[in-house]
Amino acid sequence: MYNPLLHRTIAFLSILLIAILSGCASAPEKSLSETSNADKQEVSLPYAELEKKNVRLTDDILFHYLLADIAAQRGRFTEAYNSYMHTAMTANESDAARKATQIAIFQKNDTAALKAVREWVRLSPNSIAARSAAGVLYLRKNDFVSALGSFIAVIKISEVLKKDGFLVIALSLSKESSLPQRQQVMEALLQQYAGDKRMHYAHAVFLGAQKKYTETLEQLDRALAIEPGWDKALLLKVKIYIEQEKVEQAIAVLESALDKNSDAIDLRLIYAKLLVTKDHALAYREFKRLNDLDPEKTDVISALGILAEELDKTAEAEKWWLSLLHKGDVNEKSTAAYQLGQIAENNGEHAKALAFYQQVNHGLYVAEAQLRQADILAMQGKLTESRQMLESLRVSDPDNAIGYYLSEAIILHEFGTSAEVYALYDVALKAHPDSMKLVYARGVYSAEVKQLQKAETDLRRVLEKEPENADALNALGYTLADQTERYDEAMQLIKKAYSLKPENAAILDSMGWIYYKLGNFSEAENFLIKALSINNDDEIAAHLGEVLWVKGQKDRAQDILGKALKDFPDSDKLSDVIQRLTIEH
Repeated sequence: MYNPLLHRTIAFLSILLIAILSGCASAPEKSLSETSNADKQEVSLPYAELEKKNVRLTDDILFHYLLADIAAQRGRFTEAYNSYMHTAMTANESDAARKATQIAIFQKNDTAALKAVREWVRLSPNSIAARSAAGVLYLRKNDFVSALGSFIAVIKISEVLKKDGFLVIALSLSKESSLPQRQQVMEALLQQYAGDKRMHYAHAVFLGAQKKYTETLEQLDRALAIEPGWDKALLLKVKIYIEQEKVEQAIAVLESALDKNSDAIDLRLIYAKLLVTKDHALAYREFKRLNDLDPEKTDVISALGILAEELDKTAEAEKWWLSLLHKGDVNEKSTAAYQLGQIAENNGEHAKALAFYQQVNHGLYVAEAQLRQADILAMQGKLTESRQMLESLRVSDPDNAIGYYLSEAIILHEFGTSAEVYALYDVALKAHPDSMKLVYARGVYSAEVKQLQKAETDLRRVLEKEPENADALNALGYTLADQTERYDEAMQLIKKAYSLKPENAAILDSMGWIYYKLGNFSEAENFLIKALSINNDDEIAAHLGEVLWVKGQKDRAQDILGKALKDFPDSDKLSDVIQRLTIEH
């Protein structure tokens, strides 16, 4: 059975892949605006720290620091800058210099920022953040030599602190698109550190940010030549291919890497998620392998549940969702409960489905689970409880009240009376008098119950407000074609709908039906075949079967109707047409 929620989830998996890969070239462990605790460690750092004098925190110093904080909070940035600089220079406080630098950068005052960052570097010579900021600011002032010296300092400090200074530089310069000399910096560093894989990777990140994909891949290949199978470089390579929509190349990179290192879990996870976009069976196999390696990984279990349903492995899907129901967090448990409810409902196990839906209390499916509960309660003969639940949803979620009214109308159409349906629409439209969705829905309902005048009134009301509403045009046109002999008027309406939505199955069905009514059976057949190819629907199949029958193609008609009856065994439309054609012939 087609499950639109399932297909949405499959699509989400593909999107999630991109999100995961986007972290491959993410910023280092801490923001460059932060001074790492590691910066302050005494671990034989390359630059001698300032011997801080025993400066007594005088009232004047404390006053200026407090003044700076208050001024910054109130947006008086020039005042804040001056006070921070006073504190930095009189008390040797590097944090004050850092804040002064940030304020000047925020104000786009490069001269003031450079003055502040020099003070910051003086006070914290082994700060990666200070050196990196200095490098950028020197470049803004066209001081290439000083900029290069600052960035080399970043690399030297990073080596001692076991950080990736190359990547820090690449990310810093990637943000400075207006600086022509930034490429010269990267090339100079590349020449000096040509044998370091990290330099090539950082250069790839720098080039990738500029969408220079060919050059990016060249740098990644150089990094991989130094260390074949380096996960970090491989994942960025995959990301670059995906950005270019070259999925096959991305898959090939991962397959080659996994051939050499089959136990690389991170690579295999990316590979499995990427396969979701290409081959669900292969993706399922890979996720099962990942589950064998780590049975507690809940995102893998979730993917297995989704893919098992997509592959019509319902029993296996149920197993995976039950596993997630016990292992997942609150959101994952709710997702699992919803999916288990769907499986049970599709199997006709309504009591079981209801029990699962009642466990959905977090995440994306809360409202849909409640709607399913309302529907099941109605099927169980508990119409009052069903309606109470929907009324409660309208109160708790007023932004979606119209949708809940429409859901209740559908339930009443099936399990209530016509009077109850119309009474509900009256209440709904009193609360939402301008809702054309409600007016349209009431019009369609009236057409279905053969209340032609009411249907036409509502649908024309919609078209007065929305003359290009293809659905309303089609609904009115089909109603006139099916329930009257106003065929010319019906054709005009349906043709306009068709011009607006030429690939819409319902409109194609209407085109077929009006041509049938006009006696043009060949055109009718063409439109109905196309409609059925887009949407396997019982009413479309019934129409096509009838057209083929009157054309004398009774075997084809019986094949179409027979197949449709297998897909829709409870269809009144199919039963009616089969019975009528049998009686007539």
